[in-house]
Amino acid sequence: MSAASVTRLRVVRTGDPASPTFVPVRRRPAASTLDVPDWRLSAACLDGDLNLFFPVSTVGAAVQQQVAAAKLVCDSCPVQSQCLEWSLAVGPEFGIFGGCTEHERRVLRNERGNGPRWSTAAGPHRSETAVHEALEPF
Repeated sequence: MSAASVTRLRVVRTGDPASPTFVPVRRRPAASTLDVPDWRLSAACLDGDLNLFFPVSTVGAAVQQQVAAAKLVCDSCPVQSQCLEWSLAVGPEFGIFGGCTEHERRVLRNERGNGPRWSTAAGPHRSETAVHEALEPF
């Protein structure tokens, strides 16, 4: 382990409080040192209210209006196809990505033969943590 990858030490308490054990903690590099996918910087939704893309419910007239408004933003987005491909690959379960709702993305995955769930090396479904890590550095 290089000195650059260790940014702090974590104290692990053992039975004897007089002799704690210090364990090095690896940290991910700062966001400024990571390659940022440039397509997200060009997204039409970047400066908008992101709540628009995450309806609270899936039924009702108000939800349909919210979905339609979100899809209008997506229709004008220059990176809509990249966003949709990312959402199909990474697998955020909820929200409107690339102009598609959860149900529409599920249908697309099934049509493409990717299966009903997201596929990763670890298993068939991505956890909320995995999706959050894929979204970083944002």
